[in-house]
Amino acid sequence: MVKFNRDLKTGDIFIHYHIAGKRFRASTGMRVSEKNWTGKWAKSSRVEYNGLTVNDELAHCQQCLVMAVVKLKAEGGGDIPRLKELYEIETTGKPVLKDMGLSFLEYFKLEYEKLTGSTGSHCKSTYNTLISYFGQKNPTFNQIDGDFYKSFVSWCKTDKNYMQSTISSHLKWIKKIMASAFDAELHKNIKYRKFKRSGYTTDKIALSRLELEKIAKKQLSSTELAVVRDYFLLSCYTGARVSDWQQFRSIMKDSKIWEYKSNKTKENAKVKIAPEIIEIMQRYNWKLPAIEANQALNKNIRKVCQEAEITDMYTTSVTKGGKLVTKTAERHTLVSSHTGRRTFTTNNITDGMPVHLVMLQTGHKTLSSLEGYIRLKELQSTIALLDWKKPE
Repeated sequence: MVKFNRDLKTGDIFIHYHIAGKRFRASTGMRVSEKNWTGKWAKSSRVEYNGLTVNDELAHCQQCLVMAVVKLKAEGGGDIPRLKELYEIETTGKPVLKDMGLSFLEYFKLEYEKLTGSTGSHCKSTYNTLISYFGQKNPTFNQIDGDFYKSFVSWCKTDKNYMQSTISSHLKWIKKIMASAFDAELHKNIKYRKFKRSGYTTDKIALSRLELEKIAKKQLSSTELAVVRDYFLLSCYTGARVSDWQQFRSIMKDSKIWEYKSNKTKENAKVKIAPEIIEIMQRYNWKLPAIEANQALNKNIRKVCQEAEITDMYTTSVTKGGKLVTKTAERHTLVSSHTGRRTFTTNNITDGMPVHLVMLQTGHKTLSSLEGYIRLKELQSTIALLDWKKPE
């Protein structure tokens, strides 16, 4: 028989059931004061906890436990742990993962399929990389240990010739998935917590304010390129990721601050609306045309920069396959949609804007993420060197 019991100290209500001489006990998530408790139920339907009617919630718990018991008997009986699993399924509507016998890769696939947009793409990329690394093997969670870490990093460097940033991204997702599985009680292996992601700094291009002015004033060869140019410039003036470009259309006339939530990180960003932003928005009477973030976008951005004669030579350096690789090319060939965000951040730091105000506008969560993004310390040291004067 299903019963409820109230803890005398805390007021928490627990549901009870005896099976095969053993007691099942679980929290209902409800709590009542002594004066509102009859010993079996709350005294009236008006008694609430956290905005929920206590008796309604208790009736739901009772129904779920009855259904769990029915299923347990249909299985031929069982123990208290199995009853707890069935009760959890009934109350949450979700299967108990630890009962599914999932391997590391199977769970990884389930997790990335829940994600959308660029986040889902990055996680899926790591999954595909792991499939390539393991081949026909189907590792358990316990096999994601120190030996795996050393072997996987070495394979990424020597066999795949990956950049350090790519390896770091894969390790980030491996650790996230392992942590998620740990929380779901699929394993007790905590060795993944020691996986170290080697730091790296970007050497990718950021456009100067003079270059932005050249792009803004250039008469382009088509209306399509002009629209792409204006979206790209808005990114350079706001620091918004390409996944947030459609939100430019929410910039309101006469506003001084544009506030939006990042589609990627769900962080709020507040951007000061500069005169350059107003000029672009006025061109469209504050009604930007829609633009699609497809494979042709970066190609068109580079074409815009080429027509604007962003053609100076620039050398980039990256660590690839454990080796330093340098590349020299005309600047327009190195520009992409993400250059706008990097340009905004770099120019504002160079202008002396306090770091916390830059982060408020870009939505960066930590200083370390900003540091790897634009070589913050190097920029600040350069600024300090240029401003330094010998004491008179």
